[in-house]
Amino acid sequence: MFDKYEELMKKLDPEITYIDFAKYYRESYVTGGGGINPDSIFSTLNDMGFFIKTLIVKGKYSEPKLDNQGRIEENNVIMKLNNQYYLLIIKQGMVAKCR
Repeated sequence: MFDKYEELMKKLDPEITYIDFAKYYRESYVTGGGGINPDSIFSTLNDMGFFIKTLIVKGKYSEPKLDNQGRIEENNVIMKLNNQYYLLIIKQGMVAKCR
């Protein structure tokens, strides 16, 4: 059963640490009354916030990256949008400077 549990957890979160894995396994065992079953697994993972921690909501834009000083780096998406904005201004015959 341990192998199957480990396989399930690796599928749900490939970056799970062994410490977290052990916590979830122990709590699932206790919740299941001395055994592990699907109800005890998902009840434990839900109660311990596992699903919220592993939730990844992907948006239209990429996640901003920080430089070594903690400032947000301009990523390609933002630069692309800025360039499109500049092109729109040039096409309309306006001269403007953003920022």
